[in-house]
Amino acid sequence: MINTSSSTCRWVAAALLMLTFNPVMAQIQDRSRHSESDRRQAEQVQWERLQAQFDPQEAAQLLAPGNGSLKGVLGFSERFGLRRTTVVADREWVELFPMTRYMQQMIEAFALDQPEAGRPYIHVEAAKFAGRVLTDRQGNFEFHGLKPGKYLLVSRVPYTFVTQSKVDTGVRSISYSPAFGMGTSAPVYRDVYGTASDTRWIVEVVEVKEGGATSFTPPRH
Repeated sequence: MINTSSSTCRWVAAALLMLTFNPVMAQIQDRSRHSESDRRQAEQVQWERLQAQFDPQEAAQLLAPGNGSLKGVLGFSERFGLRRTTVVADREWVELFPMTRYMQQMIEAFALDQPEAGRPYIHVEAAKFAGRVLTDRQGNFEFHGLKPGKYLLVSRVPYTFVTQSKVDTGVRSISYSPAFGMGTSAPVYRDVYGTASDTRWIVEVVEVKEGGATSFTPPRH
């Protein structure tokens, strides 16, 4: 015979637990969604606040002709395994933005000069006030007639790298120990090599000196 009273009590307890648990979980999930939404909204507000501070007259004044120059190799130097390799850009555009108050605050707010920064979002008006040159196949570039001061250099370096993975061959390696009268079996793997592509953004603050040429070298990571 089923104890109806006991079964009913257990069912009621489970229902109460679910009623208590579900709102709590829903609240946690809802809070998580709101947190991400708030973060994106705060970032958007920060972008808009910075964009409102852009002064085209200041940018034009800082981009006025001068007697400085900047030249170098666009790329990056990074250690792959035991070897350090320098990867250079092949016919890529290099942009040079004058360090206006808007640009300086944007760098500080979003850490644009860090290796993981990626492609910075530049105000559409600020993008009009920039010098642009194309690298050669070895990554060489050069700007002439620059006013001395700080600039934000922005470009990208597409590159290809070798990948390595292990694939099960379906063969088993069997070892046997006569002393213990037992053996083991292990899968045999083989190395498979391939290639993959990626892009590294170069976002660096450079300072052009008075007269002569300022050299730019690939950043090391």
